[in-house]
Amino acid sequence: ENEKKHHIIRLTASIGINSKSKDAKKLTTQIEEQKVVIRDAIIEILTTKTFEEMTRPNAHQMLKEEILEQLRTNFQTNGIADVYLGEFFIQ
Repeated sequence: ENEKKHHIIRLTASIGINSKSKDAKKLTTQIEEQKVVIRDAIIEILTTKTFEEMTRPNAHQMLKEEILEQLRTNFQTNGIADVYLGEFFIQ
């Protein structure tokens, strides 16, 4: 009775960089070169979430904030201004 159901989530994410940041140009290049690392970080976050967490009314915003915090940590910068979630589908 304690079986876990498997669910699917599909999302697209874009990263907003603060153009006034002193390392904006370097950061843009780093992000472009490390898409695989970024994708892995996002997947790592998603695998910790339950279906219930992801279907809450504020799930979209909480996920954006968690991804943003993780990317700022990974790239050691506050030059990443925002994470924009395009497609956000869960079933």
